[in-house]
Amino acid sequence: MREPPVAPRTMRWPRRCAWLAALLSLAVVVWLSASYAAVRHLTRRARPPYPEPVPEVAWGRITPVRLTTADGQELGAWFIEGRADRPLVLLLHGNGGSRSAGLAEAELVARAGHPILTVSLRAHGDSTGEVNDFGFSARYDVIAAVEWLRERHPGRPVVVWGRSLGSAAALFAAADLRERVCGYVLECPYRDLRTATRNRTRTYLPPGLEFVAFTGFSAVAPLVLPHADDISPVS
Repeated sequence: MREPPVAPRTMRWPRRCAWLAALLSLAVVVWLSASYAAVRHLTRRARPPYPEPVPEVAWGRITPVRLTTADGQELGAWFIEGRADRPLVLLLHGNGGSRSAGLAEAELVARAGHPILTVSLRAHGDSTGEVNDFGFSARYDVIAAVEWLRERHPGRPVVVWGRSLGSAAALFAAADLRERVCGYVLECPYRDLRTATRNRTRTYLPPGLEFVAFTGFSAVAPLVLPHADDISPVS
């Protein structure tokens, strides 16, 4: 029998290059698809809305409140009355939390005599909203809460106390609120979304993989959050 013809070496390279290009294209598609799925997951609320019943506490009487934002979200909130000569305090929780997680801070403020409004930001707790863009849209929540306090207690100074997500939302709202707020307490605000993402990939992923993940997240972020580059509390 005659031996099957062997392709010349010069003909093998184009075929190998075609296979390598196909495999590389497939890897890029998988990488970007996985990045998109991860970013979408991280920017959606962690769990469906859940009840936040009014707790019984020894340091004050909590009144449930519902707020409506300018862009149509419904927020759950609690109000605790205080002394008439004390500034009003708006308490804002961190990412993944709710007003239920801030009772220790509420007690501290209440025992000092301050009236308190504590809010579950959009996409958290019993509030509406599906997208969590790390405080950028939650600026409307802060504005709605401050307006609620000012309407019911005209002429009283308002202080906003935010943690992490709450501090970012307060910073995004500050340009609109201006003199309607007399002071801020800002715990652990992040610099900007890209820096925060970079820091977290470095913290949770090994070297090399963290760079691949960050690059993928950066590439697809505008598809999930069109205003990703504007999410910068430091600005």
